[in-house]
Amino acid sequence: MFPAHKVKTLIIIVFGFLIVSAGAVLLLPRFLGPQGEEQVNLTYWGFWDPEAGIKSLIEEYQANHPNVTIKYERRVPQRYRETLQARLSNANAPDIFRFHRGWFPMLKNYLASVPNTVYDSPTYESLFYPVVKNDLSSSGKYYGLPLQFDGLALVYNTEMLKDKGLDTPPATWDKFREYALTLTQRETNGALKVGGAALGTVKNVEYFSDIVGLMMLQNGVEMIKEGKVNFDKSFSKDDSRRNLGADALAYYILFSNTDKVWDESLPPSIEAFAKKKAAMIFVPASRIADIVYLSQQNAQDLKFRVAPVPQLGEGEAKKVAWASYWAEGVSKSSKHQAYAWDFLKFLSEKESLRKLYEGEKGKGRYGEPFSRVDMAEVWRDEPYLGAYLQQAPYAQSWYSHSQTQDNGLNDEMSVVFKEMVEAAVNGGSLEPILNQAATKATEVLAKYGLVTSSTTF
Repeated sequence: MFPAHKVKTLIIIVFGFLIVSAGAVLLLPRFLGPQGEEQVNLTYWGFWDPEAGIKSLIEEYQANHPNVTIKYERRVPQRYRETLQARLSNANAPDIFRFHRGWFPMLKNYLASVPNTVYDSPTYESLFYPVVKNDLSSSGKYYGLPLQFDGLALVYNTEMLKDKGLDTPPATWDKFREYALTLTQRETNGALKVGGAALGTVKNVEYFSDIVGLMMLQNGVEMIKEGKVNFDKSFSKDDSRRNLGADALAYYILFSNTDKVWDESLPPSIEAFAKKKAAMIFVPASRIADIVYLSQQNAQDLKFRVAPVPQLGEGEAKKVAWASYWAEGVSKSSKHQAYAWDFLKFLSEKESLRKLYEGEKGKGRYGEPFSRVDMAEVWRDEPYLGAYLQQAPYAQSWYSHSQTQDNGLNDEMSVVFKEMVEAAVNGGSLEPILNQAATKATEVLAKYGLVTSSTTF
């Protein structure tokens, strides 16, 4: 027989254990999912996409993963990059977020790499376009998943071309120049009524720095070589030793200074095109909806199509297009990286991308081309988006992206290009202008670890 006081003590201990056990049973579901899995809460920062489209996909994912809750926050572009980077450096970082490919050098240290369990390197490289492999990689690892692809394409007024007997859009820059001269219309006093092509200036050519960057890349300019800025010191390999950067800059300003098919008396290029005051412009797919909206607002019965950007020649090997797109990343500080990447893998699947596109289109947008190579055939012949996919396999990029509103690398480089073009338009000698621009570009790129020296050679 146990002494009475020991029995009493044992009863108290057993009773206390039962209370604690019962409490644990009641509280456990708050921390674990229905199958005993960890309860996971993810924060996802995005923008541009209509919330209805992305939220329907989130709900679908959550239905199949009851232990995961994803909170989507649609952010505004203004100061987004600075706010994101500030949060990534502390404990308040979103788990998943959208970032521009041109921001990678600024955000690289805060990004988690794509795990092999999501996409191993061979799969990643076969799934996305070559430019993505170059843009979002470091030390053999990849740091983002693009859901859409974008860049520059030629947007042209089909009626204006037809009126001049031009049946197809120009495939080369020589033809493009001929078209621009043919399509230009003037008032009786000589003032521009319709610009043949929105090129040659800065103030009213949207995406001018992307266009100049494209022309340099097409002309064979090595933007950075051996860790130094090189766009002012790239020369042709023939006996002429032409400065390739100067040639590209000269060609850009030719449309305003020599041919006078465009000037600053006309509205900004997208508005001008929507109002039938420009025959040809270059824009990303993300702005197609703006063209349609502006034309409707101005009661214009605008008929237009989109074509790949002109090339220097007809040869396939010479083709270069421009890429400027967004990707989804995962914070290195996230406590639930595996879940975050699993969700992004779900978003990047074919059916999810189709649903995301349809969600955008249902909200009055035209959507953007799919990022997956194996979905290219879906929209290759579509009149607005097909051109972007046709040229995606040979697209390249650099850090002169317009309108990312990063208040950092790309905005600073756009200022460098702006000053360079304006000096050229004003009649300065091109090679010294290029050299000065390269010196300023070096100062910008050195801040983000993209060049090894503060001076050019």
